[in-house]
Amino acid sequence: MTFLDKNVFMIISQVLRVLAVIFLCIASLCLVGSRGEFCLYEYIGQNTVWSLNELNGGISKDPSIFNMSAMTALILFIPLLLSYHRGWYLLFFVVLILLQTIFLSNMIDSPSVFGL
Repeated sequence: MTFLDKNVFMIISQVLRVLAVIFLCIASLCLVGSRGEFCLYEYIGQNTVWSLNELNGGISKDPSIFNMSAMTALILFIPLLLSYHRGWYLLFFVVLILLQTIFLSNMIDSPSVFGL
């Protein structure tokens, strides 16, 4: 691999990282700005769409858990955007995923967070 190939690879990886973090920010802002009207696809059955308000349990009465996940992503937006080294980026990303998984698993009565 030549010096030019390494620089092009580095530039492409940094552009993709910045785009991913910007899309994370856009998704978080959309969650914060919404009124809690979310749809779940294939949560109960195959090829079904359910509104979050139609479900029974704690999650239907407290849509603020999604706002908490969005705020966590917005708090970690700046460190993710400014971390140019892969190690720091991976560290902040793993912290973000762990915090969101902990928040969602503690507040959702579902057996799996991945169903949302």
